[in-house]
Amino acid sequence: MPPGGVPARRQARRLRHRVRDHRRRTDRGARRCRVLCRRQCRRCHRVSDFAPIAIVGRSCLLPGAPTPQDLFDATLAGRSLLAPTPRDRWRGVDPAALAASDRPGLRVASATGGNVDDSALNLTGLSSPIPDVERLDPLVRWVAHCAQQALPAGAARERTGLIVGNLSYPSTMNTAFVESVWTGGDVDPRNRFSSGLPVHLVAGALDLDGPAFALDAACASSLYAIKLACDALHDGDADVMLAGGVNGADDLFLHLGFTSLRALSPSGRSRPFHAEADGLVPSAGAALVALKRLADAERDGDRILGVIRGVGLSNDGRQSGILAPAASGQTAAMRAALAQAGLNPADVDYVDCHATGTVLGDATELDSLRDAYGDAPLKLGALKGNLGHTITVSGAASLVNVLSAMEAGALPPSLCDTQTPALADTPFTLITEPTPWEGTVKTAAVSNFGFGGNNAHLIVQNYVPAEHRAPAIAPTPPAGDIVICGLGAVTGDTADVDQFRRRALGPEAEPAALEEVRLELAGLGFPPSELKGSLAQQTTVLGAAAQALRGIGSERESTGVVIGMGCDAMIGRQRLRVLHADDDAWLEANAAAAPQLTADGVVGTMPNIPANRVHAQRDFRGFGFTVSSEELSAITALQIAARALRSGELDTVVAGAVDLCREAAHERAADAVAGDPTLPHGDAAVVFVLKRRADAEAAGEPILAVLDTDSRPDTTSAAFATGRFGRTHAASAAVEIAAQVMALGSRVRVEPSGAQPAPGENSAHISVSALGGRTGGIGVRVDVDAPAPLARGPVPISQRYAAAGRAELLDALQRGVPGGDGPVRCALVADNEVTLDTLRRGAADQLARGAAPAGPGIVFADAPISGEIGFAFTGAAAAYPGAGRDLLLAWPEVAEALAQRFPGGADLVPELFGDGITELDAYAQLTGCAVVCQTQAEFSRTVLGLRPTAAIGLSSGETNSLMAFGVWRDLRPMLAEITESGMYGRQITGDCRIAGEAWGVGSTPTEWECWRIGAPREQIDAVLAAEPRAYMTIVQAPDDCVIGGDPQACKRVIEALGNPPSMYLGLDMVIHCEAMTPFTDVWHRIHSR
Repeated sequence: MPPGGVPARRQARRLRHRVRDHRRRTDRGARRCRVLCRRQCRRCHRVSDFAPIAIVGRSCLLPGAPTPQDLFDATLAGRSLLAPTPRDRWRGVDPAALAASDRPGLRVASATGGNVDDSALNLTGLSSPIPDVERLDPLVRWVAHCAQQALPAGAARERTGLIVGNLSYPSTMNTAFVESVWTGGDVDPRNRFSSGLPVHLVAGALDLDGPAFALDAACASSLYAIKLACDALHDGDADVMLAGGVNGADDLFLHLGFTSLRALSPSGRSRPFHAEADGLVPSAGAALVALKRLADAERDGDRILGVIRGVGLSNDGRQSGILAPAASGQTAAMRAALAQAGLNPADVDYVDCHATGTVLGDATELDSLRDAYGDAPLKLGALKGNLGHTITVSGAASLVNVLSAMEAGALPPSLCDTQTPALADTPFTLITEPTPWEGTVKTAAVSNFGFGGNNAHLIVQNYVPAEHRAPAIAPTPPAGDIVICGLGAVTGDTADVDQFRRRALGPEAEPAALEEVRLELAGLGFPPSELKGSLAQQTTVLGAAAQALRGIGSERESTGVVIGMGCDAMIGRQRLRVLHADDDAWLEANAAAAPQLTADGVVGTMPNIPANRVHAQRDFRGFGFTVSSEELSAITALQIAARALRSGELDTVVAGAVDLCREAAHERAADAVAGDPTLPHGDAAVVFVLKRRADAEAAGEPILAVLDTDSRPDTTSAAFATGRFGRTHAASAAVEIAAQVMALGSRVRVEPSGAQPAPGENSAHISVSALGGRTGGIGVRVDVDAPAPLARGPVPISQRYAAAGRAELLDALQRGVPGGDGPVRCALVADNEVTLDTLRRGAADQLARGAAPAGPGIVFADAPISGEIGFAFTGAAAAYPGAGRDLLLAWPEVAEALAQRFPGGADLVPELFGDGITELDAYAQLTGCAVVCQTQAEFSRTVLGLRPTAAIGLSSGETNSLMAFGVWRDLRPMLAEITESGMYGRQITGDCRIAGEAWGVGSTPTEWECWRIGAPREQIDAVLAAEPRAYMTIVQAPDDCVIGGDPQACKRVIEALGNPPSMYLGLDMVIHCEAMTPFTDVWHRIHSR
């Protein structure tokens, strides 16, 4: 032993840690500072810019501890709150018998747990009752109870939110509902939605109008919820936030799952940091804290129980795998929290550890503490020794108990009579008996580390006014636009983005169920055998994320993942397997529907893993979790992602949503309470990659759309994705957003029949009403120079051959070598390569026989076409619903150019295109013809490259020719003058009053019709001479004319001609004749520009 009494082994260990810390500071410090502590650490100077958050309320409902005081009394007395599982807890399954079983997948390592007694709950404090709350899962009542207990008396409910870490495994009543679908029974279908709905219901019952959603970051969930609540307060999105966790997951499934993972304690004892620790023991319950900005709490005179100084989050990436913890990931969260708080490790007195009682987990946590805190003489505690592992509640429960310890000035003991040898090599002290907590400022930390690599570390202090003056925080520089630069989608019958786009912009069709998920083996990151045990909820996200990230760069340290989802009803079938444990025939018949639970199967059903598999595959180290807000899940995920980018917390976020709704239990529940039951259900996973615009542009990455998470427009864009992909519940907003981005990128709006041109339309707002009464919305804007073309059918392919003579052209055709130059040319157009080759051989055969190649798809010329080119512009009568649709869809840039040349001109397009447009009135024909004429002219000049030397206009075609060639440029103002004059609808069309003036009967509504007649002009003129109220209006050809006038007069003209071929035009317009004379001055004024 060296001088000073420090064992050589310990001294060497300390030196090793110091060297490691030094290397990190020097070699990687700059990058880690930028990524992990971007806003907090200022290059590792301990200056906080995390505005302190006051804790003004707390509550809990835990095993043996219905109040925070009960919890503290139990821990101070060193009392275990665990007990054997009651015989009726697992509904028809004997816990003792299952613990005695030795059948894989049909046994539990022990039947001990933490059970909540909620018999004395009183929910009379709710602003409005939750309908039939007694038919809902107990976790709804737990959250409601804790929420009303945590809120300070008299606190305003406006601008108050609720964020809850909720384990999205099936709850007790969720499982009961799934069973009822197969076995019968009357279970409230709302119980199917046990992930986000409980939070929505409680927020509604308390009249909370701030952010309200659930999240799942496994064991770190409640600290993640508290961190996001702090964000909402920092950003001014709320004035009060309730945050914490609830675990009401089916207790039988938890015991089965942890047994399969070999993580459940066979002894039934929760013994963190114990030499004989053999696993964890699950517990249920809920715990919440009420938070306010410190300055607000001081202003309002609130009782301040504690002050949050920082919450650090991180993810392990792929350092140790999905289940094994990584010390470096945990250390990153600890260091981030310290940096946010502006504290040194020595400033922290006490850490309530995550310690679950697993050998690997506890040892890794000690390594992490040593890495982050060095030689600081921390005192350690472990609430799980008393309470067991409440999973999503554990961090909030620890925080509630730490606040009690601060108030009492006493640290509670950990239940550990024989400490793990690993503690001996640390400077830390495990508190094993009640210990005074001295000092004016008491500083503690709470750690949570979850399956999937989710890490969280929170630092809290008691309230001492002089110590908690809010720091002067420099305003965060504006982040600019948040953009979507990557998009991936997997749905029932679309495997990639191209297929998704065709489906989204095509006609409505019955959605298909997802039959398979295809993943690229290269870079998969997981053994395929492991993924076979995973729910499609996980693998579809992997597939969609791979598409979205293709070609997109990202820094692993600063990339996070947030995925919207809900509990998968498939998991609820596991209890059926246990109930039929003695029925071999049932087990065999349902092996696929309710497979034996294995370790891979447990991981494959974990509700946070849809996000964390992406972390592990890509080695992303930024925070990641799943969020549940029912139909608002995707919008919530995108809002969280955008906030992280704006604050500089992350540089890249993979965000989206997934839901596989073609499942019997989900369909029955959703048809009963969520959405239109006449619409089919669908399966979908949609993933976006978000960045700050400046970063995406600097990297040369595509910008698909700009995201507006604060969008509050007066109007909402028509939703159309459900008609193509079905009701996809938690993924529905993501599907709609992706579909809108596709539509805006092609400048179309989508109706049941498919895409319709919408030039100039570049933004949309998606509004969502979710189960439980919550609403939300998000906006997207697509700014592109070249909109994406869209073809409603197969895109034609072509080949062009040119040569000096026929012989040379024949040789090129026979050899299949397109291109060349020369006056003799042949072009081929077909729908596919096979047909194109058939045309090539046919053209060669004709040419070999001395004939000029001809036929559908073949164009041939021996010499260039000579002469001048003129553009002819038709009259308004030629317009019809849908005219020019395919041209505008295939070349949207033409419409964009016109929209820019004629401001407001894009407003004319909806009058021509749409499912409900079956006929056009006179004015719509005028404007529709203007759209078609300008489109054709622009297309002919810019796409085809034609250069006309003349313009010929028929009727209003003259006006269109002047507009097309830039003689006139004010199309919209001209149309406004036409409207103001009453020309259409009153004077020359509609009422046709001008005819009444011309005929001397006054400006009154007058009947008028126009007819096309196939007869020689001379004959028609001769007959018209006897009819003063009928006129020749247009001569289209010597024997093709148009007349107009009084209907009876027109009828007499046709009869007098011997009833030649004639057609009523339907466009009743007083034009090109003497009857228009009274309107001449107005006409000339409008058409003189």
